[in-house]
Amino acid sequence: MRSLLKQLDAGELTELTRANVFAVLEILFAGAPLLVLYAVIAALLAGTAGLAGLLPYLALLGLCFAAQALCSVRSVVAACLFAYGTGASLRLRLGEHLRRLPLGYFKAADAGNMVETLLLDVFNVELATSTMYNKLVAAATLPVIVGIILALIDVRLTLLLVATVPPALLFLWYSRKALDARSAATLAARREASSRILEYVRGIRTLKSLNRAGSAFGRLDAALAGLRDRSIALESAMGPTSEIYSCIAALGFALLIVAGSALWREGQVALPVLLLFMIASLKFYQPIMGIAPYFSMVRHLRHSGENVRSVLAVASQEGRVLNLPTKDLGVRFEHVRFGYGDREVLRDISFTAPPRSMTALVGPSGAGKTTVANLLARFWDPDGGRILVGGQDVRGIDPETLLGRIAMVMQDSHIFHDTVANNIRFGKPDASHEAVEAAAKAARFHECATRLPEGYDTVLGEGGATLSGGEKRRIAIARAILKDAPIVVLDEATASLDPENEGAIQEAFTALAASRTVFVIAHRLSTIRYADQILFLDDGAVVEQGGFDQLLARNGRFRRFWDLQQHAKGWKINRQGQA
Repeated sequence: MRSLLKQLDAGELTELTRANVFAVLEILFAGAPLLVLYAVIAALLAGTAGLAGLLPYLALLGLCFAAQALCSVRSVVAACLFAYGTGASLRLRLGEHLRRLPLGYFKAADAGNMVETLLLDVFNVELATSTMYNKLVAAATLPVIVGIILALIDVRLTLLLVATVPPALLFLWYSRKALDARSAATLAARREASSRILEYVRGIRTLKSLNRAGSAFGRLDAALAGLRDRSIALESAMGPTSEIYSCIAALGFALLIVAGSALWREGQVALPVLLLFMIASLKFYQPIMGIAPYFSMVRHLRHSGENVRSVLAVASQEGRVLNLPTKDLGVRFEHVRFGYGDREVLRDISFTAPPRSMTALVGPSGAGKTTVANLLARFWDPDGGRILVGGQDVRGIDPETLLGRIAMVMQDSHIFHDTVANNIRFGKPDASHEAVEAAAKAARFHECATRLPEGYDTVLGEGGATLSGGEKRRIAIARAILKDAPIVVLDEATASLDPENEGAIQEAFTALAASRTVFVIAHRLSTIRYADQILFLDDGAVVEQGGFDQLLARNGRFRRFWDLQQHAKGWKINRQGQA
């Protein structure tokens, strides 16, 4: 938690400092009445305190209680301002940081873990700084103040009072490893449960179709059972630890009664002093007893702070080039190599895509076609070689600037829970309704939109659940057309379209290539007949390159791919299920 707080600026720490100052003042005013109480007890036992004589003490007590209440309120308010201001700041920083991380981070990270970090972990940081931190400050400060006051009155009784506190704290300190281990296991189980819940919700359609919903989905049941067991184990460790600590600390009260009474009988301690210590011991031990549960919770919440810090510590993508032309951007790959971990995906890829041209990437599944597009958009950075956009190495281009010049229609383009119009204008929020309609018409989605209940104002469900695969793909294409970027990447953009709309979309692609640099990733070779150049990839390398007719004439890998597809079109299934 400390390492996370060090990353906050001075303005954010001002409220925390203010909260601590008022917390200490609150404790001072809470301990001051002990001195007043001592004076009152002494006066009463001496018989010198009348009602009029007690009034100044009562007024002083009233002032102490009022000041304590005021400081308590100010401390809580300042702590809350710091905690929830810090929480909001952390969420914004996390969102900004995540936005600049390479796509590889998100591929490796679990979505449920990221949700937990953004929500639960930041909430735990808020909880620790708004409540736990102040309680620990109070629990640590009040016994010190009371102990100093009592030591000024009688050192021997003070030593009796505090004698059992060090062994109690020592026990609590040595128990932290067991608490840390169980806390980490509980948070890990919570993340696993969140991941499985998210997986269950996302895959509910598939699960129901396979009759694996409900208890039949064992991974969710196992994750929830694991969270239950880990939570019980954590509480089972925290409870006994707190009770044993409290018992050890409370032995000092018994020691004070026995030894203090003996000293009084021997005349070594005055009765007012002994009574004061017995009464003050309640004030002394009360916060000490409360340290254990707060200490355990802070140890537990500390892991959340470390999770947030670990995300912020992931290196983001940077770039100094902030300006790129908005038209006529060419692309060049120079001996590019890339792999996912130890698995090499691209090997020595080199090609040039001139401005206002269409480049098609074809080949078997897993050949590296989509990886080429991802590297172009700098979702990852290459392991070797260079990728030039407009003559600039993409590793030196600011990621936002680069993505502002690229429009992408990926295989899994997301549909947001918003209107049709807003989904289309997502890449260009200020686009007019007329421009939205024009893009929808170019993507052959206009008629679909007009058939919806509210037309372009119809709110689509999360992920476009109410749309067909082809309709979602056409919205993504309209989105890319409206963005009007100089580079367009189409990853299987016609895969879910019927033959009629496929032809219309191909016409739109040809029109795009007249003014943009277009990359088309396709399995159906008929869709890239008019590409300026075709790159046939296999096993991460460009094995053939040229125009459509040129590659057919070579009778190489491309020609065999083409012949297989043409043959597949004539396949028929007979009643026995044979081709």
